[in-house]
This record gives sequence, structure tokens and C-alpha cells, in this order.
Amino acid sequence: MRFGWILSGGLLLAGCASMPYGEKAQYAPEPPPPERAEISGPPENPREVWIAGRWSREVNDWVWRPGFYTRPAGPNRVWAPGRWALYNDTTVWAYTPGSWTPLREIRPLDLGPLAATPDGSPLLSIQDFLDLEKAR
Repeated sequence: MRFGWILSGGLLLAGCASMPYGEKAQYAPEPPPPERAEISGPPENPREVWIAGRWSREVNDWVWRPGFYTRPAGPNRVWAPGRWALYNDTTVWAYTPGSWTPLREIRPLDLGPLAATPDGSPLLSIQDFLDLEKAR
């Protein structure tokens, strides 16, 4: 019996670690106020990451939930913050909770000999590229 309580308590704590704020889907009749600027000190542990604060809808009011440091929910995970957006082209605003997502390795696109001239310099400067994009 005691083992069951310990196990269920551990699972409850594990769930809290993966969902900061106890995030859940929310709905509101108007958009949230502008984000607040937050200043954070250094983390107590170098493995901790900053989870930015966010607006939460509580009954009929907006409540600011301040940011905090926490450890990722697993190795190679990054926090994808939740967001408020219009729901299905209506006037209702919906909040999609944030989550820990796998960190994917970003590999540079190999363009082979098209990427540079024979001496290794790039074919286009950044300004040339921007001019080409603007002309499109």
C-alpha cells in the first residue's frame, strides 16, 4: 500500500516537471495583454534553462505568471513556449500549452560547388542576396 502511494507521488512530480505552470489549454474572449519584460539572474545550476513568463486567463482576469529556471524534461530537449492565437477564425483566443520537444540537429545545406567560387569566397554577398530577394 505504501509503495503505491510513493509510486503515484513520484509520477505526479514527474508530470509537474514536464509541464511548467501546470499548463493547460485555455480560451479567452480577448487577446492577452502585451508580454512583460523579465530580468533573470544566472541559474543556480548550469543545466537549468529559463522558461519565460506568460499571461494566464484566471476566471475573467489576466494573471501574469513569472518566468523561472528549471531543468529540461530530458536529455536533448528544448522548451517550445505556448502561445495565444485566434481560434479557428473566430473572435475567441485559445492558448496552446508549451512543451519539451526533442532538439534536432541542424545541418547546413551542402550546395557543393555552387556554394562558393574556386577560391572559397561566397558567390553572393549578403547585400546582393537581399537585393535579389527584393527584386522578386
